[in-house]
Amino acid sequence: MSAPPVHRFREADAGLLPRFVERGYSLRHLFPHRVTFLNKCGPDAVKLARAMVGPCAPGDLWLALLHAGDGAARDLPPDLFFDDRVVWHRQQLGLPGHVAFATFVVRDGVLHGLNYVSDLVQRQALAGPHRTRINAAFRGWPYLLLNALVSFAAERGLTEVRSPAAELVVAHGDPSRQVQAALFDRIYDAAVARLFDARRDGRWWRIDLAGNRGRVVPLPANGAPLPAAERTVCILHDVEAGLGHPEDAELSARADAAWRAAVAAMADGERRHGIAATYSVVGQILPETLPLIGAGACVAFHSADHAIGGGGGGRMPSFVNRLRAVRSLRKVRANLAERRAGLYSAELDGCRRIDYRPRGYRPAQSRLRRDLTTGRLVHYNFDWLASSRGSLGIDAPVLDGPLARIPVLFDDYDLYRAAMPYDQWEQTALRRVAESRFVTFGLHDCYGEYWLPHYDGLLSRLAGMGRLTTLDQVANELFLAAAA
Repeated sequence: MSAPPVHRFREADAGLLPRFVERGYSLRHLFPHRVTFLNKCGPDAVKLARAMVGPCAPGDLWLALLHAGDGAARDLPPDLFFDDRVVWHRQQLGLPGHVAFATFVVRDGVLHGLNYVSDLVQRQALAGPHRTRINAAFRGWPYLLLNALVSFAAERGLTEVRSPAAELVVAHGDPSRQVQAALFDRIYDAAVARLFDARRDGRWWRIDLAGNRGRVVPLPANGAPLPAAERTVCILHDVEAGLGHPEDAELSARADAAWRAAVAAMADGERRHGIAATYSVVGQILPETLPLIGAGACVAFHSADHAIGGGGGGRMPSFVNRLRAVRSLRKVRANLAERRAGLYSAELDGCRRIDYRPRGYRPAQSRLRRDLTTGRLVHYNFDWLASSRGSLGIDAPVLDGPLARIPVLFDDYDLYRAAMPYDQWEQTALRRVAESRFVTFGLHDCYGEYWLPHYDGLLSRLAGMGRLTTLDQVANELFLAAAA
């Protein structure tokens, strides 16, 4: 049997913290921590890299994840670190104690920082009674993240780190958000100037690695095995209401009437069994679906509107609709730049106008439109694509550079189209699960009348057949196993 995959990271345990003090760090800014370096795109990294550094290949883009270590978060509830209201960008990758992340580019011997974010600290007002503890424990996150980036650059033999000045980050931020100038200055200017012998060059801080060796605290490499199971099973709910079958008016009417109750029943059954499933939801009904499945669920897009088809770059919206949709001239220019770069997709843009957070995309009817390229999906901040095994041509999840591709083995279509008796369908489904090391299978809310009365028994039987997890977690483990 092969050894389980390993998550590699850099670690500063409590014993290393005195070294930080020796090199000028304030004790109040320190906490034991782990940093994971992933050769993948973080939130908005493709857009920021193009605007701040220039066109980049996917392999140039990196993500650093800062997690609390050695009990630094022991007096905070674990669920806090997975609360979507607080940790809005969802960059935990399934690991407890997520504090912050940084996106950056490595190219031509130089590390270019793009943005540094701590949802936990910057959104601590939403953490209720834990706000004071969060601020006291983790306010030093920019210092530790900057040290990790410079340490990583030195480890890889780079010559220089260029960290963006506050004004550069603000210039390329979301124009609809109110800028807190003092916060940006503290993260992007004051922290760099305090830690390193850095010189300002336009809208960048330049940190020469040879001249800063005595200011950097190298982070020792460490690792931990990732979950290993003989069999992994993922339940994928395609939530469509009546949008999935416009050709069948009777089914559509029944589905429109029943889908809310069906989704709530699915989620209730899974909670009773302690099983996590993935909800792939048509964007039009996503806002109404989220309260039905509850906080913390794994949610993905099942297209924006379940329309089938689409061209190479997606059809541009009409001029009038486009003007209504954008908030500023800067956004217009950004969309035109995306179009010129071949990154624009009306479908994916439509999804992100509905919700910025879901990490996965599942095409309607597993039809891989021409605009669903890896480049466009990661440009719109998608981490994974799930589609039928036949459409992807794979039997197990794989990384396609910065995107995880996850095959779906079968679904419940035969219950509807072939009028297959439920017992026969379940027997076939369980056999296919038993024959595979990895299985994702789909269940539709619009076919719930066929399978939902039997769902409790199906969950009981599946629970004894392997590890049941979500597609977010499958993608997490692929990325962590590939950490630098």
